[in-house]
Amino acid sequence: MKETSFYLASKINREQLYEASLMVAGALDHLLKNSEILKTISMNNKVNEDNKLGGDIILCEDTPLGKIIIGGKEPTYYRNTNAFLIIDLGGDDEYHNISPDLDSSPFSSAIIIDLEGNDLYNSSKKYSLACGSFGLSFLIDCSGDDRYLSQDFSQGCGFFGVGVLYDKEGDDRYLADIMGQGAAAFGTGILCDLKGNDSYHGNLLNQGMGFVGGIGLLIESQGNDSFFSGGKYPDFREPDVAFDSFSQGFGYGYRNFGSGGIGVLWDDEGNDHYSSSYFSQGSSYWLAIGLLIDNGGNDIYHARRYAQGTGTHLTVGALIDRLGDDCYTSMSVSQGCGYDFSQGLLFDNEGDDTYSAKWFAQGTSGSSGTGILIDQKGNDSYLCGSFNSQGSGQYSTKMESGSIGLLIDLEGKDRYSVKGEDDCLWHQGKYGGGIDSSKSTWDKNTSSWSDRELTSDKETTVTIIKPPVFEEKELLPELESSLGDEDYRQIVIKKFSKKGPSIIPHLIDYLDIKDALLKQTIMDIIREMGKVAAPVLIKALESNLETSLTSSVLYMLGDMEDEQSQDTFIYYLNADNPKIRSMAMRGLSKLTPAPLLVDILPYAKDENPSVRKYLAMALKEYEVSEAIKVLTNLLADDNFNVRFAAFESLKGNEAKAKKCLLNLIKHQDRYPVYASDLAKDILKGCGVGN
Repeated sequence: MKETSFYLASKINREQLYEASLMVAGALDHLLKNSEILKTISMNNKVNEDNKLGGDIILCEDTPLGKIIIGGKEPTYYRNTNAFLIIDLGGDDEYHNISPDLDSSPFSSAIIIDLEGNDLYNSSKKYSLACGSFGLSFLIDCSGDDRYLSQDFSQGCGFFGVGVLYDKEGDDRYLADIMGQGAAAFGTGILCDLKGNDSYHGNLLNQGMGFVGGIGLLIESQGNDSFFSGGKYPDFREPDVAFDSFSQGFGYGYRNFGSGGIGVLWDDEGNDHYSSSYFSQGSSYWLAIGLLIDNGGNDIYHARRYAQGTGTHLTVGALIDRLGDDCYTSMSVSQGCGYDFSQGLLFDNEGDDTYSAKWFAQGTSGSSGTGILIDQKGNDSYLCGSFNSQGSGQYSTKMESGSIGLLIDLEGKDRYSVKGEDDCLWHQGKYGGGIDSSKSTWDKNTSSWSDRELTSDKETTVTIIKPPVFEEKELLPELESSLGDEDYRQIVIKKFSKKGPSIIPHLIDYLDIKDALLKQTIMDIIREMGKVAAPVLIKALESNLETSLTSSVLYMLGDMEDEQSQDTFIYYLNADNPKIRSMAMRGLSKLTPAPLLVDILPYAKDENPSVRKYLAMALKEYEVSEAIKVLTNLLADDNFNVRFAAFESLKGNEAKAKKCLLNLIKHQDRYPVYASDLAKDILKGCGVGN
């Protein structure tokens, strides 16, 4: 069915649509050049108002192509009317649910020209407000601070047609849901705003997005603008914290059925703010092209994944910023990243810039892709996690070919958090590396980076070549798919568990994604491997993981119940983070033989009740008086879970604990009531009554 749909869609003669749109655009250009003549239009007889037209209406005529309406220089109201052409000469006007007259016209066509005024364009209907749906639609506003509020398929959208929204000047606000603000499928959608400090808010498939057979353009010429996309439709990978965007210069194809289109967001100048989540900001998916080009200004780019110059699955994605002190932040698969025979580029020409990500970013690649980050000038900062970042290219055994990752910084004093260093070459992965230099001279003998490291005295100009770091982080497509189907999830668990411990580092990378089902799946995979996973988990902990990852890895290591991990757990008992301490104590509670009392008894007074609970569980294996005394005291703990754990541990040691329990009951006035009650219940097990 899908294949048939795309086949039929491809048979529509878009060439004729484009020819017609160029003819209409030429006529509109001629009309706008003579707009001063338009402003002299006047009529003696005003049109009577009704529930569709109100205010300063000076002409309303039916024609073979549809209704033609001319509004005067005073405020005018257009509601639920079908018109071929509306020309408004001025005033603060309102347009509500304006759509083409399908009964009068042989094809869908609607044109609105507003010469002056602070106007409101509002539509609760789909396929309106400059949406060319199987036809043409133009909305031209020449001046004023305007508001464009609409639903799906609007604000410069081409859906089997051509849709153009042109705003010449003013501080404007654009709000749409799906498929708008320069978006197209099997057509062309253009939103062009020349002047003003404008704001754009779209939820999905917006702001320069080209779907199959489409070219979507958002063109901004001047002003400090803000672009927001996402926030409504969750991405299945992180449904609680992340959203799909497919916006801000994004080319999008329908995998296996239709190659994608071309999406471009072009901003000429101004201090701009770009905010999105998944799939955005000069990126693309499936045989498509996505471009975000910003020519000037101190700009802020914020996204999560598959963004900021990223190509995924046979595509090209590029983010190009030519001038300004810019800030780029993301999580991963971003900032010049190419995956699966794709090319990703982030190019910044000039300015003191900051790049921040967590992993798989900043000139990196996987599965035979190419990812490049180039910064031409400025004092820059590159902050990223240690896995596959800052120039990293791997060999893909699945593709049987290499992936190229490059980070190039040509001028300025720069700072790196991981592999890079100022005035330095480095080699990372099989086919990746980086170059940082503000000098014109280079040491040319770099043919054997993997075998040596060149160093130099600080007084010399010889560039340092850092040795490679072979990291094997890669995307795992099975975990990128939805795990909601339990049958599919079990297949994934079996597949990865059979790979053995070598897959564990890649699995740990995915724990950073805020998805409970994904996290559970990873834990199930590692649990299925058994104790052979323990050494790799211990090694991962030695690589200074983030706090959240450390606690998760400690949890999984505890499930291994491997006595070789005891020293690791004892080490993490000293951590400042209470969650890490609790996971370390949990691991110790599962070990046989049990840990030394001297290592764990001090934590009976830990501020975290989870630590005290797992301590009580760990003490179950001890019959010595020191352990019995601590467990008895924990019966008086103010946390129910701690008391319950102590109660369960003492139940098997009633005889040994009898003396301590009777002493607690004797001095019950010193303890909470529940402590003596618990002691009495335990003593019943060895025949001691009240």
